[in-house]
Amino acid sequence: MKDYPLIKFVLFFILGILVGYFFNIRLTYIAFASLLLLIINAAVNFTNFTLGEIFKNILLLSNIVLIGACYYLAISNASAYYPFSDKKIYDTELIGKVESLELLQNDRFSFELNVEATQFNNFKSTKKYLSIVNVYDSHNKLNKLVNVLKPGNKIKVKGTLTEPRGQRNPGEFDYRRYLNDKGIASILSTYNTSNLLIIDSSKSIFKSIVYEIRLRINNRIKKLYDSTTAGLIKSLLLADKKEISFSDKGNFINAGVMHVLAVSGLHVGYILLIFLFLLSRINIYLRYIFTILGLVVFLIITNSPPSVFRAVVMAVIFIISVMTNRNYNGYNALALSALVVLLIKPTELFNAGFQLSFLAVLSILYFYPLFNNTINRLNVKSNMLKSLLLFISVSIAAQVGTLPITIIYFQKLSLIAIFTNLIVIPLVGIIVGLAILSLAVSYLSFGVALVYASVTNFLSSFLFWIINKTGSIKYSHLYLNHFSNLDLFFYFISLLFLVIFFKKFSSLKSKIILCFLVIVNYAAFSTLDDNSFLAKNKLTIVAIDVGQGDSFLIKFPNGTSALIDAGNSTSSYDNGMRTIYPLIKYLDIDTINYAFISHVDADHYAGFLSLFNTGIVKKVYKPLLDSSLSKDVQLEKYLHQLNLPVRYYEKSILRVGNTRIYILNDFYTNKYFSENDRSGFLKIAYGNNSFLFTGDAGLKVEDYYINRYRDFLKSDLLKVGHHGSKTSTGDYFLKTVIPKYALISVGIKNKFNHPSREVINRLISNKIKVFRTDLNGAVVFESDGQTITEVNWKKRTSNFILE
Repeated sequence: MKDYPLIKFVLFFILGILVGYFFNIRLTYIAFASLLLLIINAAVNFTNFTLGEIFKNILLLSNIVLIGACYYLAISNASAYYPFSDKKIYDTELIGKVESLELLQNDRFSFELNVEATQFNNFKSTKKYLSIVNVYDSHNKLNKLVNVLKPGNKIKVKGTLTEPRGQRNPGEFDYRRYLNDKGIASILSTYNTSNLLIIDSSKSIFKSIVYEIRLRINNRIKKLYDSTTAGLIKSLLLADKKEISFSDKGNFINAGVMHVLAVSGLHVGYILLIFLFLLSRINIYLRYIFTILGLVVFLIITNSPPSVFRAVVMAVIFIISVMTNRNYNGYNALALSALVVLLIKPTELFNAGFQLSFLAVLSILYFYPLFNNTINRLNVKSNMLKSLLLFISVSIAAQVGTLPITIIYFQKLSLIAIFTNLIVIPLVGIIVGLAILSLAVSYLSFGVALVYASVTNFLSSFLFWIINKTGSIKYSHLYLNHFSNLDLFFYFISLLFLVIFFKKFSSLKSKIILCFLVIVNYAAFSTLDDNSFLAKNKLTIVAIDVGQGDSFLIKFPNGTSALIDAGNSTSSYDNGMRTIYPLIKYLDIDTINYAFISHVDADHYAGFLSLFNTGIVKKVYKPLLDSSLSKDVQLEKYLHQLNLPVRYYEKSILRVGNTRIYILNDFYTNKYFSENDRSGFLKIAYGNNSFLFTGDAGLKVEDYYINRYRDFLKSDLLKVGHHGSKTSTGDYFLKTVIPKYALISVGIKNKFNHPSREVINRLISNKIKVFRTDLNGAVVFESDGQTITEVNWKKRTSNFILE
């Protein structure tokens, strides 16, 4: 490859950003070192002082690294952090200016607010920070707000202020760090549009125009297309994926085509071709100028994500090089666009869109010509077959560069990506073209536009059908949950080694041997940091943080798994699929052998519903059917439809290897107690250690079990009843169980004020160590049958992920 100074500069500038990110060095030290090195560089280059060329290059590149680190630290110091000690504050009033507005969703309207003042509980702060504001109300009321609120408006809004959710469970995405890197410190949620008041209607002219254009396009899309297609078109043209369902996104990932939902070079290429086609009959210079303007407008209305910015910059450079009869160099164009993005916002380096977009193009620039030359040497006579091979080679080239990043973000490797891309990419191109055509025509004749829209609806339905069919195939993808930073490093080192030495071998046989050796060595090195989160031959209990609810994962020494409760599931968040399913996949658990529903309250059983549908649950235990409860009747019908074996709580022993699960419920507790008191009362014993789970059982039934079982209730760990409510965990019960540890599953600052101060004091007075999911996130214990150990899961799962 030729000597590209701009690429070298950008690569070392990026290295500097990584140095600033990874190493906790004060900005003043980095700035001083950078200035000192800059002076040395100047002295070497502008005096008679002689140094070797290699040493000069080392000085220069070191200076670029320090400049990159200095620049990152200077800019990222402005990154926001939650400014208050309470993670959740009710009745908080924010005053500030609207920074940017999102498009309206069915049940929510969101925007960013530059906060100037915060007030709650007679406390007022003038600390400035950026907050997301989510407004929930009826669609009509939200629509009225959308038409009134503009960027730049000064507003007063009252709601619940929260710190963004961090990594609360093993393997979970750290949303807080993601938002902090974007400069966002908090989230305010309000459930009535009347809680928002515009106190100054001054607005940002440019941002308001851009938002108005996006809003008008969004409204036109909703008029033309059905809801599913509208969500797809908004993703393709407005970079808004919020109306594509979670399950559909999962199938796009499984099928290896998630990239088509992110507005990127693919879509910019379509826009470029459309403009060049429509303007083909006008003066060539005007054609190029209008095309550049069209690309810039497209960049603006998509809110300028890094992938679009990169593609537009490269396209504009290409057009200008054609206009001026200069040679176009893809590497330099890519480097320039990356530099501009990082100068505007260096934290974009840790954005998935930036990484995937730039690595895909870099990989295509290098590998596609090699594939092309190989295909040409094959002398393929069929033009159609040759085009197909070239198309496949582009897809493979892109995946070579993006494969490890894709695995880190999605923890999946699609096995059918090449096949699905052959169908999906051309289909998406047609949909994009028809969508733009129908939108443009709709301003001339809405009736004609509906004809084009109906075709688009049909193609969109076909696209989703393909994605859902291929993405739901059992072996369409592999879960690779432990792909680490070290694996990422070894991957790119192996790829670099292959790039350097591949051309040095002339024969095909030697090249195949080289590839084989590189793959074998990579496979060997990538296992250096492999370790299982769940210790072998030990009992592991994971108290999963599901907010205000219960969920406990048990991995037995013989490999069997059980799940006691699965948290809640609502229209906005399903703990089953969003929290528990990713966790069990991360822990390499394929089967839940026993699912225990403590009782039929939504915060205990609702998350199970989606888990049942995946087929991973093999047997269900629950309280006797209460025909007076419609939710219990519906649950039983659902279990029957899925042919899931159901057992009811009654005094019995389940033998799981060397572990015993004692079900303590009997006929009396099942018949004559309240719904909460009928909760499954389970004791797990392994060697000399034992664990007691009580669901939401109250004081009355606790006394019953004391009289019934007495010393048998003694356990090392107690799952505190009813999330720490004062209706459970009596003093006499604690003195009978005599636990060393108490585990409370509870939501942060929940509306029930759980756990009760009375219960906490009772636990402390009995010298019981208390663990709470609202304070600790997930809590993990291991037992070897003799001792119980608390696991610091954040250290065990520590892996830097570029977010």
